[in-house]
Amino acid sequence: MKKILAKMAVGLALVCGVGVAGCGGSASDDNGKDKLPLYQIADVVKSDLLWDTEIIFSTEPETQSMDLNLGENIQAFKFKSAPYQGSSHTWVFAAVGVPTTAKPKDGYPAIVLAHGGGGSVAKRWMEYWMSQGYVTIAFDSFSNQLDANGNRVANPDGGPKESGGGSNLDGVDNPTDAWIYHAVYGAMTCNNILRARTDVDKNRIVMTGNSWGGFVTCVTSGVDKRFAAFASTNGSGFVYNDTTWQKDGIFGGSRKQEWIDLYDASTYLPYATKPMMFASGVDDGWFSAYNRQASADLVKGKVFYSQRTNLTHAAWDKEEEIAAFFAHVLYGVDSLALVGELTEQDGVASVVVEGEIAQAMGAKFVYTTSTDVDSHKWDWQSVDTEIVDGICSYAIPDDATAYLFEFEITPNFGQSTEIVIVDKDTNWQ
Repeated sequence: MKKILAKMAVGLALVCGVGVAGCGGSASDDNGKDKLPLYQIADVVKSDLLWDTEIIFSTEPETQSMDLNLGENIQAFKFKSAPYQGSSHTWVFAAVGVPTTAKPKDGYPAIVLAHGGGGSVAKRWMEYWMSQGYVTIAFDSFSNQLDANGNRVANPDGGPKESGGGSNLDGVDNPTDAWIYHAVYGAMTCNNILRARTDVDKNRIVMTGNSWGGFVTCVTSGVDKRFAAFASTNGSGFVYNDTTWQKDGIFGGSRKQEWIDLYDASTYLPYATKPMMFASGVDDGWFSAYNRQASADLVKGKVFYSQRTNLTHAAWDKEEEIAAFFAHVLYGVDSLALVGELTEQDGVASVVVEGEIAQAMGAKFVYTTSTDVDSHKWDWQSVDTEIVDGICSYAIPDDATAYLFEFEITPNFGQSTEIVIVDKDTNWQ
């Protein structure tokens, strides 16, 4: 495991906020050369991508500014995006925000925000990331926009809607008319927009999304290799295997396998090589624990987890776990504990936790004895444990179905291990 590079308390890293740029600036090695983000490995590219990335990446961004007051240092605009139903292009609503802090030597880090179902561009979400020192782009992926009062209204030129043909759950005759195609295309175009800015560090552009935006983030992680890191909150792949979404006629109906091959995040996560965080309430009601872990297991890059027992689906007003993850990956900041993989020996689960802050964390062993194949119905229990000499251990209950360790760093900031599924042969959902 990579050793922590700095000796900075987590409280300092989070209080600095603008911390990725304001506390440490660009990390430099002994020769004074700027370090690239951590955990970068060789890319693996899917040979039959639905998106023509060569064309998309080389397309010069085209935008239209909008006279809409979203707050200080935030500019609403529309960007030219993918063709749709015979038209040559769409115009997607978005907004960009710039931090008030001084620009670092190499430019600000930047982030793309992908909203969930029923959402759109969220001013408060943008302001949080601006306060962390990021040039921030949020875009609407359901053909909506905001009016002068901040209400979501239809964008007539925006592409697929949230419901109906081409939505997040259906297939369409032309694969490029589908919502998922357009949402990922929009994320890549936002990357183009950020890369064209002179105030952005092109090596430090990241993406995060919540719920269906987390799903879009998972798909994009296997498509756009220019991002330095990804964080999915709640969303995952294998949605066709999730009881929340299993309804007649969805996921392409009789063409379900085609839908999976074209659109499900599980098709693209095996090509995700950049560091990634999966954050969620462990018993999230919309994307199941089993499918989330199965998704994370596909990622080839370094994976971090914040799967917690006290979070509801929408409890992400501030994303301290995600901010700490990006600060660590982008700048080598000691902003989170490095949590190793779970091991099991003689019925005892153990995990190594590195970093000085590990000594101050509360630790829990979290497990379920539920046997229902639907992991949404699992009843999770937690037992307090402790870290001794950097190792956390607990005897696995004989009837445990699944388990993990959860670490509380602050009341609003936690990390965890992966979820270990005891019986690998059951067809869990």
